[in-house]
Amino acid sequence: MQFLLEEKLENSLLKISNQRLRDASQYALFSGGKRLRPKMLLSIAGNEGLDIAAAIEMIHTYTLIHDDLPAMDNDDFRRGKPTLHKAFDESTAILVGDLLLTLAFEIVSESLLPSALIVKITNLIAKNVGANSLIEGQFLDLQSKNQTISWQDYQKIASYKTANLFTTALLSGAYIKNLSQDEIATYSQFGQTFGLLFQMKDDLKDQNSQASSEELEKGCNLLFFHAEHLLSKLSSPNRFLSDCLSSLSKMAVTEMSDQTFNAVSIISKNA
Repeated sequence: MQFLLEEKLENSLLKISNQRLRDASQYALFSGGKRLRPKMLLSIAGNEGLDIAAAIEMIHTYTLIHDDLPAMDNDDFRRGKPTLHKAFDESTAILVGDLLLTLAFEIVSESLLPSALIVKITNLIAKNVGANSLIEGQFLDLQSKNQTISWQDYQKIASYKTANLFTTALLSGAYIKNLSQDEIATYSQFGQTFGLLFQMKDDLKDQNSQASSEELEKGCNLLFFHAEHLLSKLSSPNRFLSDCLSSLSKMAVTEMSDQTFNAVSIISKNA
């Protein structure tokens, strides 16, 4: 399945007629990413979800390109390689980010999935990467630079910037397989929970957060327990999601009471 995903991404870039834009897109899209989001989708939908999985990886790559720009996080390296605006130039990076976002929707629209399902998934993606989600999260993150923010504000930014795209991938897979409403709700909650946990672990590793390390460590512990609980509710085990969660579980965890379980359920309940 990994090969088929890479092949789909490669073939999608053949749609780009300008060679420099294609080279820059290739550089950004094949820079050593783990492909977590598309693999999560495929772990539910199988090969039926290849088009949507590729589109979601393109969107994720667009967010990284723009996040690295001088006007945003101003990063020179990503995954040990020069960021796109350093390897090429800033204007090319901006345009390639725009290109991958719009190409993603082109790929979705040309999918062989039923038309009603394409519309449903298109709407889901647009909402979760749009004005009131990913874009707002990035905006709030930039506005809060060099400031101490509340734990609630941190969770909102992490949910919008990171968790919602994980949720989009999981929900897309669940929609493609026409799962029950209970299963869809569980995958939605897992996407939020895993996404918050992923962002918190990343911020702890990089020591790059306005929230305190103590709050992040506590949040990681609670979210890990909740994510395990959600996976246990699935009608069929999802080995890939279990493996993803295990990779984030290095931090020591403590027993969680019913009261704290209810608290973290509130954190991760929105889809």
